[in-house]
Amino acid sequence: MGPTTITFRTDRGVVAYSALERPQPDEPGGVADGLLGGEPSLVAIVREILAGSLPKRVRVAEPNLDYVFTDSRDTLADVAAAMLVAGNGRGRLSDAGWDALDAAMADRPGPDTDTDTDTDRGAPSPPARR
Repeated sequence: MGPTTITFRTDRGVVAYSALERPQPDEPGGVADGLLGGEPSLVAIVREILAGSLPKRVRVAEPNLDYVFTDSRDTLADVAAAMLVAGNGRGRLSDAGWDALDAAMADRPGPDTDTDTDTDRGAPSPPARR
């Protein structure tokens, strides 16, 4: 599989991330083992989000599916989530960005995977379907 490229398009422009095949830690413009480019104001917002600690999470689907940024903010999913934040929910994230978010969220236990469900609280289980 080749390097990953994630793009986010808005009315304000495009921001794009390309993973490097051989990451260079001191690469100018480097972010999450890749390069970030595009419309300068969007690039600046994405960089600020990846360099900071806010926001902690971003809503990726309704009604309440959130991606929680990693502590290091240096994964493909972090980059894709930062792009969503930069676009204020208005724009189009590339399939590669959604794939990165899906993969990261599938690897993390979320609140919905907790064992505290209605059936655990004593509510009767629904009848089995045959």
